[in-house]
Parts: sequence; C-alpha cells; structure tokens
Amino acid sequence: MLGADRVGDMLFSTPAIKMLHDVRPDLTMDVIVFSNAAKQVLLHNPAIGKIYVSPNRWRVRRIGRQYDMTVAVYDGKKALRCARYLDNVFLYSRKAERIPMKMHPASFAQYLLDEPELLIPEYYQLHPQQHHFSYVKRLLEKNGVDLERDLLVCCHMGCLRVAKRGARFFKAKNVAGATKSWAFDNFTMLAEQLQQLRPDIKLVLTGTRGEKRIARKYLRDRANIVDLIGQTSVLDLAALMKYCYKLLSADTGPLHIACAMDTPVVALFGKSDPAIYGPLPLTPYHRVIRKSKNVNDITVAEVREALLQGSVHDAPD
Repeated sequence: MLGADRVGDMLFSTPAIKMLHDVRPDLTMDVIVFSNAAKQVLLHNPAIGKIYVSPNRWRVRRIGRQYDMTVAVYDGKKALRCARYLDNVFLYSRKAERIPMKMHPASFAQYLLDEPELLIPEYYQLHPQQHHFSYVKRLLEKNGVDLERDLLVCCHMGCLRVAKRGARFFKAKNVAGATKSWAFDNFTMLAEQLQQLRPDIKLVLTGTRGEKRIARKYLRDRANIVDLIGQTSVLDLAALMKYCYKLLSADTGPLHIACAMDTPVVALFGKSDPAIYGPLPLTPYHRVIRKSKNVNDITVAEVREALLQGSVHDAPD
C-alpha cells in the first residue's frame, strides 16, 4: 500500500484502511509512507503490518516483489512517483466534487471491495498507547499544570509552511497572511483576554521545533501559557487531546488528530474550503469560523467566544 507524507493526508486515508481490513482481515497490508510523521499515524493500527519510510527506488522495487498487488490510498506526488517502480498497482484519481477528503480513499475502498454500500467509518483512526498518555501527563505536570483545576486549550499557532521555514519566517513579508495561520499577534491578544476572563484556562502550545521561536516572540513569559512545542510526536499529540477541553487550530494536521480523538475544535479557515478540509465527523461541538478567504478577517472576540462556549469533556485517568 502507498500512503502519504503529511499527517492530515495520512489520517484521511485511515477510514479506507479500516474498511479494507474489516472486510478482508486475511489480507497482509504493509505500507510505504513518505515521512516519519505519516508513520506515526499508522503505528499500532491493527490493520497494518510493516511500515516502510521513504525507501529509494531500488528498495521500492525489492519491496514490491514481496506482494501480489499495490494499492495507493492517497494520490500524492510521492506516492505516484513511487508507483512507477511497482507492478500491479491500483491507483485512484481524486474526484472533482467538493466532498470531504476522507471520502476519496473511502470510495476507492468501496470500489476495490466491490461493495458500494459499505459503511464508511465516522472517525479517523489513531492508536495512542498508555505510554503516550503517561508521557503527556508527566509533561503537563512538569510544566506546572494542575490537572484537577486547570482547563486546557491546545493551541496550534502554525501550519506546514511555518514549520518548514522556522526562524526564517520572520524575515518574510505578510507573515501570517501568506499561510493558513491566523496572525500571531492575535494569539497574544487572545491569551491576554483569556487570562483576565478565565484564569483557570491555560493555552497549551504545540508544533514543531521550527515554530518555537514564534511562541517565544509572541507569547513569552505569560502565566497562562504551557509551551510543549517540539516535545510531542503525533501519538503524543493524540494523547494530549484527551486532556484538553478544546483545540484551536487552522487547517493543519493537529485539527484532524483532535477529530480522531473526539476532542472539540475551534477551526479557523481562510483560503481552505472547510467543506473539504474541515473537521469530521460533523458534531455540535466542532466550530468552524470562516468569514472570507483571508483567515485574518476572523476577530479575537469571535475566537474567544467560540472557545468559551460548550461543556468540558472529561480527561482520562
């Protein structure tokens, strides 16, 4: 099986993988992915055997000789390039319809199984283990979080472009407007207002190491900030969601990780279409805010009110 490189794209494929496994548990499904983050998405998944990460073309050919067929559950450039070195490959073409991303690989699974009415799982599949929950709990307590009293909002400030450019991002013009990210100054104002209105709320910052300088520049020395940037894997982040009241994020992988863990989200959208990339399943406690194709048209007041609405989900023991 050929997978993806980004966390979100790999998550979109997990309902299709579950469908194939549920109908044909006799199949051996091993996967080629194109990043360690994508590998994390599939770890401990009962449907998956071996996971190969970014093999070169010679190794791809050797791997391919072990299998009767190859299925591409995602049509990314790296997967299509890899397919050129394999025989008996089944590829799908993404439809032009404005449908959620998970529907493309899921409908392909229905086609492969010749079961067009087969139910599609509601949730993305992630499998954090007990050691991930234990690690996150220790990390929170080490950073002064009182799990009995504090109300945690996971806050993902950046996006893929921010994570890749890291410190160089500050040298660019239109820092936030060129990305999916909400303007970083807005997070500063949000933290200040929440500290006054709800001192029990703490914003738990997540992201890659490349985003750490952003947090230091905009949210340095705030009492209601817990900085976990660069300290969590994909499955650690999934475990963290179970300790959080809500996630605040733009259209990024962590948004879909929260959905997989059934954590309420406040999703900020601009140029991305929430009908395609928005939170799933559709529930009353997922809130999408989109006013235009510019995410910075969303005000701090709107985000603050969205975060303060709703009931608290219980954290795990």
